[in-house]
Amino acid sequence: ATSAAAALGRKTDEILYTAMDAGANSTQIHDTSSAVEKADLLSLFETFGTANIPEDGGRYLAMHPKGFADLFNITEFASSDFVGEQNLPFAGGMTMKSFLGFQIFSTAAITAGKNMAYHTTSVGLGINSDVQTELNYVAERASHLATSMMSMGAVVIDDNGIYEVLDNNS
Repeated sequence: ATSAAAALGRKTDEILYTAMDAGANSTQIHDTSSAVEKADLLSLFETFGTANIPEDGGRYLAMHPKGFADLFNITEFASSDFVGEQNLPFAGGMTMKSFLGFQIFSTAAITAGKNMAYHTTSVGLGINSDVQTELNYVAERASHLATSMMSMGAVVIDDNGIYEVLDNNS
């Protein structure tokens, strides 16, 4: 059941990422010539502010693990002198890192080189059929079979709240 839940979670991430990738704002932050730097994160912050995207805790930056690792080269991101010990990445385990009002996290669901910055109100997830799991005994194999299923789709509601943040990790 745990592996089924993880698989359904990965599928949900894929559905959301595919919708955001197809419907992201045409303005891209940074380019593919180098790693994401402090100036790029400041540009992202300014872009969201100019687009009137609320600073209400709903701003996220989903990054491929390679891009997330690059952020540790930014002193203001990785040093307790700037963010305090309680907000350091990996303080108390793998957690999201809050920086410039964005909750930044690492996920393999993101294509390397194309990270996604978004506000939670900018993308919608519609659930047609909630998660269902069936457990059956298969006598021929003397084993149990767990089957899980769901039906959902995602759509971009406001492309002003979704931006691609590019880096050189493709």
